[in-house]
Amino acid sequence: MEFDSPRLLELLRNPAEDLAFEIKEWLDLTDNAHKALLAQALIALANHGGGAVLIGYTEQGNGSFIPAEPRPANLSGYTPDVVNEISRTYLSPVVHCDVRHIKHPDSGLLFPVINVPGGHSIPIMARRGGPQGQSKLQSGRTYIRRAGPTSEEPQSPEEWRALLDRCIRSGREELVDRIRLIVAGEPIASPEPTADQELDSWIEGSEARWRELIRPLPQDHPARFPMGYYRFSYQLRGEFNRPSLRRLRDALAEAQVHFSGWRHWPIYNDLRPVPVGDTIECWLGRRDDAATTAPDSLDYWRVSIAGKAYSIRGLNEDSHPDLGKPSSGLDITTPTCRLADALTHASNLASQLGLTTADIDFDLLWSGLAGRRLVSWRNRTRHVLGTFVTRQPQYHRRFSTSVERVVGQLPEIIDAALRPMYETFDFFSLPTDLTTREIAKWRSGN
Repeated sequence: MEFDSPRLLELLRNPAEDLAFEIKEWLDLTDNAHKALLAQALIALANHGGGAVLIGYTEQGNGSFIPAEPRPANLSGYTPDVVNEISRTYLSPVVHCDVRHIKHPDSGLLFPVINVPGGHSIPIMARRGGPQGQSKLQSGRTYIRRAGPTSEEPQSPEEWRALLDRCIRSGREELVDRIRLIVAGEPIASPEPTADQELDSWIEGSEARWRELIRPLPQDHPARFPMGYYRFSYQLRGEFNRPSLRRLRDALAEAQVHFSGWRHWPIYNDLRPVPVGDTIECWLGRRDDAATTAPDSLDYWRVSIAGKAYSIRGLNEDSHPDLGKPSSGLDITTPTCRLADALTHASNLASQLGLTTADIDFDLLWSGLAGRRLVSWRNRTRHVLGTFVTRQPQYHRRFSTSVERVVGQLPEIIDAALRPMYETFDFFSLPTDLTTREIAKWRSGN
């Protein structure tokens, strides 16, 4: 459904659900039950052949819809990044959706509309289920749009046949297109993976490697990061000559960032990184004293000759007695400095590899957050007035930027990436000057 189509504008004025159009009330897309509710709708619409989800209306008893209350203060929780993160988490295979905030033709109020593409050659299924007892979404199940209309599992041979027929037709169209290319003498190539798929694959491989390394360790070993961790991963996009592993090691040594203490992706002298396949990796869990070492000193990291990097580290707040009781807090300034380190490392490595105009796809994750409160341990002058606690177990964000922007607009990038994480702490609003001041201090310390 086109975002500017007359039909969509009319549906905002007189909302009515059909098999290709689903309406939801305002959803809290940081809540797992609401995520699962939206994921079920995305699966059903994708399997139907495409459609749209309108958010912000509530159903009346007579089947009509009116704008839902209370309306959120802003629509920052309804972005393509947020919706596609839900797709990556709950849908298999992933479906890339577009999101626009469409103005109501009469009131002028904005409402999020999610466009869900169809034309898939296999049924879309649930990668994972929603919270038990709060969601109908179940792992390994598929959903379709049924008469009602509702988003449910197929319940008859005819509904399964209709779903499979759509997939077969989509696959047949792709096959016919390939045959035409063969007849025309064109070479046939497999579809290139998207940048998102490439980064997903890199993260999954890195995660699997880390879990392989920690498997023999006791469950409470600090290298397992039992209380929480943060993870950075990035890939450089642009044309460059793949370096040898030796050249990559030298580039990493030059790319090291010394700003905020314990460096990410460092070339150590006491426990040297090692070549593994086409990557260089280092795991500090091999240290002789690892069992008694703080989690924030037991990193695992790897970097590939293709310009991809991964790092996972225990939380600083769980590692030092002077920072308070482990698993109880998150320092208000630490995430900004850590992210500044990692983004600058990506920019530096791009430069070392000859990519002065490269794009950077960056993925970040803070895990083990539920129950923590915002504190001011590292910066005693930046007090947190009040108690701000998060119920969200983790915060994940993916974004793309350029090397030039990292060099010239680092505070703005970090603020945009982390501000939603702080809002999960009882709607805490990150002070507008915090990132700017911390980055300035961070740079002057170098």
